[in-house]
Amino acid sequence: MQHNLFQGGFKNNTCSLLLSLLDKRPVSLQFTREMGLKVHSGSKKRFKVLNDGTLLFPHCNRRHMQSKKTHRQSARRQQYGVLRGGMAVKIRRLLRR
Repeated sequence: MQHNLFQGGFKNNTCSLLLSLLDKRPVSLQFTREMGLKVHSGSKKRFKVLNDGTLLFPHCNRRHMQSKKTHRQSARRQQYGVLRGGMAVKIRRLLRR
C-alpha cells in the first residue's frame, strides 16, 4: 500500500520504518550492517602491501646497539625487504589480500 506522503521515491531506513508503521507491519528498529572480515593485527603491523600486491617487511636488528654494527650492516637494514614465495602467500591470507 503506497501513501501519497512518500511517493517522492525515498529509499532510506526512516521512510521504510514510517511506511511499515503506517501499514502496521512488525519491523525491527535496529538497522545492522554486515561486518567485514578481520585482518590479523600482528601481520598488519609488520608488513606493508603495495598497490601491485608486493609485500614489504622491515629488516631486524635496527632498534639498539647500532654503534657495534658496521655502516654497511646498518645501511642494508634501512631498506625494506621484499617477501616472495610461500611465506608471501601465507601473509596475504592473513591480511585478506
